[in-house]
Amino acid sequence: MRGDGRRGRRRGSGRRWHDDQRRPARQATSREQSGVRVVALAGELDLDYEQEMSLALADALASATRGTVVDLSGVAFADSTLLNLLLQTTGRHRTAHRPLAICGPFTPAVHNLFDITQTAGHLPLAVDLDQALTDIDKTAPGP
Repeated sequence: MRGDGRRGRRRGSGRRWHDDQRRPARQATSREQSGVRVVALAGELDLDYEQEMSLALADALASATRGTVVDLSGVAFADSTLLNLLLQTTGRHRTAHRPLAICGPFTPAVHNLFDITQTAGHLPLAVDLDQALTDIDKTAPGP
């Protein structure tokens, strides 16, 4: 409850947060691994976090690495904002002829997002980071 007796409401997802509940931390971290830029997204990802996610994905595309992996294994909740960013990122990587993989292990929330929207077939998905790196190796241009 808020101080005025009404329940608080998060913008974007419609989920309610109470004063005694902590909102899960959101993160967009980036690192280089095996010559690939890995962007790990975590927490509850919705419209409120779009700019940070978008910047992290744009930086990955511009990096001087062999490709990009977007790691969604830490995502607790995602809405159409994340889905839209993933579809845009996929298109931008294809246009730039840059390998991309989106990996899990996917949480039930992410599975549901892909299932309900029937978008899994339009995204370069991998079951985990190891598989994503292997997929990048198969599609990355040679020297």
